Amino acid sequence: MLLACAVQIGPHRLDEPEPGLLLLRCAGDLLPREAEALMALLLAAKVHHFVIDISHLGQISSQAREALVAAFPCGEHALAVVGGSFRARLVVTSLLAARNSLPAAVFFDCLEEAVAWGRSAG
Repeated sequence: MLLACAVQIGPHRLDEPEPGLLLLRCAGDLLPREAEALMALLLAAKVHHFVIDISHLGQISSQAREALVAAFPCGEHALAVVGGSFRARLVVTSLLAARNSLPAAVFFDCLEEAVAWGRSAG
């Protein structure tokens, strides 16, 4: 396990439901300091499989978007995104495009499907 326990940053929670797979559950607005802290944890974990649940994500400020783009690793990462409004999904897609991140995110309506996909991506 990379994380000894779940980590709470503001209203957002980072968890490792199984070895090598990180799950970020966003809740409410994402502030710049939260974005920076979350990216630092994701990068320190050195995993390539992420599931991000944006079902309850609020607004992402322009400063938080800049922090995400600056820190998001380029390269081969399996990124599954769960839920979210059309606008939230569009923001995620544009953040990945700004970073030229490949492969792009795969979107799911169900958390269980996203975790299964993340598991099989490895």
